[in-house]
Amino acid sequence: MTLDESRKSRKRKPTDEHPELDLPSVPGMAEGMHQVDDGNLKFNIPSGPMTEVDGGLPRPEGSGTREAEAGISQSTGAGPSELDGDAQELSLRLNQEADPEEEQQPDELIASEPTGRFSNFEKAINILVHEYDYELTGSICCYEFPLPKTRSKKILRTEDGRPIQYYLAGLRCNDLSICILEADVESLLVHEEANPESVSTLLAIVRGEPTQSVSRIVQSFSDSGVTWKESDLRTHCLVFHRCDHPKRYRSVDTEVAGKITRQRVPRENDVFLRSWVDILQRGIQKITQKYNDAQKDSDIRE
Repeated sequence: MTLDESRKSRKRKPTDEHPELDLPSVPGMAEGMHQVDDGNLKFNIPSGPMTEVDGGLPRPEGSGTREAEAGISQSTGAGPSELDGDAQELSLRLNQEADPEEEQQPDELIASEPTGRFSNFEKAINILVHEYDYELTGSICCYEFPLPKTRSKKILRTEDGRPIQYYLAGLRCNDLSICILEADVESLLVHEEANPESVSTLLAIVRGEPTQSVSRIVQSFSDSGVTWKESDLRTHCLVFHRCDHPKRYRSVDTEVAGKITRQRVPRENDVFLRSWVDILQRGIQKITQKYNDAQKDSDIRE
């Protein structure tokens, strides 16, 4: 009995749980490759053990691949290629996990409802834009930091267990687009691990597409345990500058029972905002100077 007769006479019993995955077509030697990535794929090979390799048959001429004719869908077959086959050969990759380095990071920023602390940031930016004639590019927005991809869970130590917020504003100054990011670390329950005055406001001129760069900067902040990690900033920024926060409290001497004691009292909000605006303005001057110096030294590479 020839191989072709054997194929016609043999009838496959429907024992497979997934008969739609049976591939009865015979791969051709000059056909293309059909690649499938799957963690658990089963199929039947109809020719199975009856297939023999005949080394005496001539190989077809050509490059080994050909494009399917327009309007005709080509079938896929499994097993050794044969001279009279008319199907693409199946290239199956089982249990092949994607390389983490090749996985694209999400570029969307996670919008969040503003808290009361956001209003001070918004006021400071608006004062800055008005007094120094900067251009505000887009809205002043409130976002939520992404979940950490490392074992660090500091950013989740909040009342509701969600990551803290950050505030984002974009300014144009002397044809430079500057991103200002402010992390709301005051929402953390463990202040000794992230003192509100120890996590600086970040000013950055980012590389490439702004949303993508910002998303990776804030992901690094989450992964690094509530810290602007310098190596990642260098990767995603052309230049950057970190601004200290203004002091929220001032010390005053008070007399209690005839004794002079020093106490910390909150600063007036107007004084706090004035101090913050001045700090941000000095930061903009410094980051602009850094950019100009880097251009002169040819250190900036897109």
